[in-house]
Amino acid sequence: MRQSRGMQEAYLEAKKAHDTIYQEDNFEDYAAKHKLKIQAVDFFPLNRPPEALASVKDLAQELASLQRKDISKVLSDGNGYFVIRLTDKKAAYTPQLKAIEADVRQAYLKSERDQTAALEAQSLLEKLRKGESMEKLAAAKGLKIQETGFFQPGSVIPKLGANPDAVNVLIALSPGRPYPEKPMAINHSHVVFKLKGVSALDMKEFEAKKEIYRKVAMNLKREETMKSWLEENKAALMKEKRMKIHKELKDL
Repeated sequence: MRQSRGMQEAYLEAKKAHDTIYQEDNFEDYAAKHKLKIQAVDFFPLNRPPEALASVKDLAQELASLQRKDISKVLSDGNGYFVIRLTDKKAAYTPQLKAIEADVRQAYLKSERDQTAALEAQSLLEKLRKGESMEKLAAAKGLKIQETGFFQPGSVIPKLGANPDAVNVLIALSPGRPYPEKPMAINHSHVVFKLKGVSALDMKEFEAKKEIYRKVAMNLKREETMKSWLEENKAALMKEKRMKIHKELKDL
């Protein structure tokens, strides 16, 4: 609940930043005033974003619709929010082979390595699910076994990194079903998970913070109810042709 509430508050701050910058055209000044980090990246193809943006959902689609100096809508990588300003863009073109030969070779080798790693990880996972020892398989392949320790399921996995599908994969695991259906891609690696244990709820800590949890849950419920009410009313007004939407606020 703390993570959910924190993400909601982060979104509100990101939306506030977006709307202010959109109206006042003060990208650098806003960041400096609120001590926010601006990270610049060089030109990159839409299908190969830099690592800093690789996990951002719908990035290519959003950037393709922007013009020079435009800012994006609020985007997310599952662990935080981004407002991106397009400094410049190049029109699509077909370069000469000699100009991109090295890049093409590297991209091909990377794709082959990634495919090989994915197949190897899937093979290991299938052996593990048949009962083979993780320690023996890892030793035979020279692979590293790393333990995370207990953590709250979310998009970020301690000591590894982030994947937007992580929370759904982790919640599906249980002591009787400790392995996921397939390996997970995190930070350019294919990782095989095994659930080692589930921690019992600390009742003393829960009792001490029960009132806080109750208030957070009530706030979340109120927000969900209000959102549902607004959506239902919007649908009714549009059906009765009393309201027409040209562009959703979230798309601004």
